[in-house]
Amino acid sequence: MMRLKFIFPTTFRHHGRVDCIGWMSTDDLYSVGEDHIIYKYNIIQNELIEIAELAQDLYALDMHWLPKGTSASSKRSIGSDLFVLATSDGKFCLMNKTGRVEKMVEAHQGATICVRWNSDGSQLATGGEDGQIRIWARSGMLRSNLVQSATPIFCICWSADNDAILYCTGKHLVIKSFSLNSKPNTWKAHDQFILKCDWNTVNNLIISGGEDCRYRIWDIVGRPLYTSQIFEYPITSLAWAPDGLNFAVGSYNTIRLCDSVGWCHSVEKFKDGSIFSVSWSSDSTQLACGCGAGRVGVGHIIERRMNWHYLEFVLTDPKVITVSNCETELIDKIELKDRLVNMSVSFGYLIVLTNNQGLIYNCKQFGHPAVFDLRDISMNLIVQAEKNTVSLSLDTIAVRDSTDSKSIIFFDINGKPIVDGKPISHTHEINYLALNPTGPIQERKLAFVDKFQDLFLTNVHTAEPNQRIRKLCTNITSFHWNEINGMLAAIIDGKLNIWLYPNVMFIYPNLLNQTIYRIESNNFGKNPSIIEFHHSQITIRKSTGALIQCAIPIYYELCLNLLIANRADEALQLCQYISDDSIYALIAVISLSNRDFDSAENTLAHLLNTEMVFCLQNLRSITSKEEREAEIVLITGGNLQEVEGYYLQANKPLHAIILHLNEHNWNRAIDLTQRYPQYLEIVVGYRQKYLNEYGNGKKETNSKYLQAIKTINIDWNRISAKLRKDLGDNYTLKIID
Repeated sequence: MMRLKFIFPTTFRHHGRVDCIGWMSTDDLYSVGEDHIIYKYNIIQNELIEIAELAQDLYALDMHWLPKGTSASSKRSIGSDLFVLATSDGKFCLMNKTGRVEKMVEAHQGATICVRWNSDGSQLATGGEDGQIRIWARSGMLRSNLVQSATPIFCICWSADNDAILYCTGKHLVIKSFSLNSKPNTWKAHDQFILKCDWNTVNNLIISGGEDCRYRIWDIVGRPLYTSQIFEYPITSLAWAPDGLNFAVGSYNTIRLCDSVGWCHSVEKFKDGSIFSVSWSSDSTQLACGCGAGRVGVGHIIERRMNWHYLEFVLTDPKVITVSNCETELIDKIELKDRLVNMSVSFGYLIVLTNNQGLIYNCKQFGHPAVFDLRDISMNLIVQAEKNTVSLSLDTIAVRDSTDSKSIIFFDINGKPIVDGKPISHTHEINYLALNPTGPIQERKLAFVDKFQDLFLTNVHTAEPNQRIRKLCTNITSFHWNEINGMLAAIIDGKLNIWLYPNVMFIYPNLLNQTIYRIESNNFGKNPSIIEFHHSQITIRKSTGALIQCAIPIYYELCLNLLIANRADEALQLCQYISDDSIYALIAVISLSNRDFDSAENTLAHLLNTEMVFCLQNLRSITSKEEREAEIVLITGGNLQEVEGYYLQANKPLHAIILHLNEHNWNRAIDLTQRYPQYLEIVVGYRQKYLNEYGNGKKETNSKYLQAIKTINIDWNRISAKLRKDLGDNYTLKIID
């Protein structure tokens, strides 16, 4: 239950009631009272300044600041320099922030009761005691007489598109469109006179309150959405928060904080008479109120609560978030330098926005947040998602290129491009993407789905990202990374597949099927989605909204934890008690990644993978340190450029060339022949063979190969002899035909 925490500055007080208040910025508050004085109060410095004093026979009845504009040098919303006052003598007055009168305009017969700028500040509307609503240009020139009513107009509001006006007249609410042929939408809203109404431009809902001592919520066609109980006193003021999430209702000695559905979260009691005016700051976190006794209060929304798994986050002070761990019963506090504007928690991260900066906390450790500057940016909306066109991990940000929906760009957490800013380019439009949230930065992976619902996996930190894209499956409905370890779950054709170690695609793809756990169920229904994958528990939401809990054997997670900690011996002990080849496959592939070749050889032998066992045994026979290191990097799924470097250091250029031929890196293969021209015939020969056999006789278009073809004649007997000489009798095992 959130509530308002009010402060009434001792110096900020009028003699007589406070007639109207308004925020120039989130730090500066203006008020006008029955004593004719206009005050400016800075809530940060607790400084009160008398701006101006109106004539003794002139009373301000309403105030509205010109909507904030945008600075020319930045994207930050800046405070307005101009506000308008509605006065008791039938005029409205344009004043700047120093109190100087820019213009005084005769508007109504009798008092001008209410005044409002439209959202872009190009026009303003006034409502008067004479029952008229008039539309004025910003310069003060009359544009139209919009409404003539039999009763005074107590309140007016603009629509979000500035094409209609909401006003109250007697017991009725009326929406008057600017279209010439449209009829006003009128409905009886209260049993007594309506004193206040407001129309939110975000949620498009209307609130009203009056002398019948209740407030109500309406949609734009006049259908009632909520009606409060009858209170003790009339509703004298009300206002929506700009973000449309909450509104405030003022009456005698009372302010209520309500959410957008009408539920009252808190009631604050004072001893200052009726609340004649309320005003929200632009960030929707502060509420100012003007009281009948002359005091002005400033309230901050506190005790906002959010939950994520076993953590509860409570805003206990405008600058303090209290975090309670329901599992350990420990309590932590996050102290902010500035007042909190908004916060959001999901997918293991707490995002906090203040006036001057944004902070991203990992829910496992709140001590060292990632910080980004907001002094030049106005931001108050947070949307978190685990899969979309943007994905965030602890150290990496992945963004689908806004100009090319087939490309993904990577940045580190400070906004610096990764891999020299080279994007990953896919052949089709990318719809969803998600980074794995755990593990070391070198093993950061990205999973993405294209428009054909095919799921792909790629390494983030690789010099040639396009060569590291691997297709996992087709016809995918939903996917989700495990929030604790590196497992990946996906729903394929109504079946739940869990890749226990997706990195196998880059280390030894032959073991992929043996590292997949499958759950078949008829309960998922149509279009299910995975909403959480935590430890061994998977939560799936059906299209009906119902939640289904699934679980995988816990020993998979235990095995992964042991292997990641390089405790393969203990993981092998599990195999004595569990008859599951997936455990052996996990140990094999992760042992290869960890360069624990003895454990890898033992488990591969159990899986009867004689080819890989032979490769591991062959490592022991390689005498050259550089060549052995190159083979190890290849076996463990390392970077191709790193392998090439080791081969060249070992004076094995043909091995490096064949490496690129097998990966179809044709340009790099022929580039190496500039340093080693004796192998040009091999490269061109296998390029032509590839085009003939796999390209259906496609003609050569690569300019480098077209130039090379002019200088050599392909002789396969000569190529075979050269391969046998440089690679030995087993050269056919080295190159893929």
